[in-house]
Amino acid sequence: MLDNNIHKIQYKDKTIILVGTAHVSKDSADLVKAAINHYQPDNICIELDSDRLKALENPDAWKQTDIVQVIKDKKAMQLLANTILSTYQKRMAEKMDSEVGLEMITAIKMAKELNIPLTNADRNVNITFKRIWRSLTLFDKFKLLTAFVSSIFDSPEDDISEKMIEEMLEEDVLTAALSEIREELPTIAKILVDERDQFLAHSIKTAPGLVTLAVVGGAHVPGIKAEIDKTQNIQEITHIPDKKSYTKIASWLITLLIVLLLASGFRDGFQQGIKTLATWSLWSGGMAAMATVILRAHPLTTLATFFAAPLTALNPLIAVGFISATVEASLRKPTVADVDNINEDIKSFKGWRKNRFIKSLALVFIANLGSVIGQLISGFSIFSNLFR
Repeated sequence: MLDNNIHKIQYKDKTIILVGTAHVSKDSADLVKAAINHYQPDNICIELDSDRLKALENPDAWKQTDIVQVIKDKKAMQLLANTILSTYQKRMAEKMDSEVGLEMITAIKMAKELNIPLTNADRNVNITFKRIWRSLTLFDKFKLLTAFVSSIFDSPEDDISEKMIEEMLEEDVLTAALSEIREELPTIAKILVDERDQFLAHSIKTAPGLVTLAVVGGAHVPGIKAEIDKTQNIQEITHIPDKKSYTKIASWLITLLIVLLLASGFRDGFQQGIKTLATWSLWSGGMAAMATVILRAHPLTTLATFFAAPLTALNPLIAVGFISATVEASLRKPTVADVDNINEDIKSFKGWRKNRFIKSLALVFIANLGSVIGQLISGFSIFSNLFR
């Protein structure tokens, strides 16, 4: 079978067929179907992990998400990132009058119809996200979040050309969404592409059967081919690094600095000390509360944020954003309609303010940001007063 996007590899006594696809292209789905019928493989590998497979097979699973539990488990930012990427992919699919993951759905259906074993060949996406997050500095994390958010509002072109489809074969969805920041943060490219190439290659060559057909994004084909004959250290690329020790130390040092700064107000008497505490609390709590107002949070969420922000600033183990999001999600539980409208609402700030699901997740970040701004303003003011 001749096609530029089909690559036949011999590994020991095993024949591997790599089918390079664009994840939102109907032509890719047709190619997958034709390749499976032609090669009649013993095993079909797909570029999905078990979690993403479940999500693809049961798209309504979103409606069962316990948003409060997600926030309590500190997985809100992770879920928000997944939501943004899913939206990006759906928008591309809509422009092409296609279906998200159609080529994977085709492979899954044919595996069931032909009774061919199916292998989830990709690394768990949560491990990928955590490895990226733990590798970045605080400033790099901010740049990454900015890139994620900007990808929401960058509308795909109305006309999807043949050239654009070719570009999709060279870049997977996650990489495309972060394309503008890859050069600034090379670690992201390494974890997103290089490490997953290694994991995919290992999964594909160790899958049972003598003829394995693998459906993967075109971006991964060159890397998989280069890795097939190598030995991969799977334990290393699936290990979630511990939080960097210096970040923990820095958190406690910042807390200590705040305490010392507040204590310095009492050098001019008890009354001045109380005034210093009040100034810092009002700025810290006020800016965090203002951030929740911008997202049109429930009044009780705003109130809870105002009082919690000064206290959480003195405790590195908990952030005010998690309190804000938990209170909001408890008072205004996301509805089925909110989940159904995520793809549309996430594209506009108005939608973020309206959609309870998105709002609860976004509060984790926005309330923390407001509190930090307030602390910086009040801290600078208090520090300046020390030299008067």
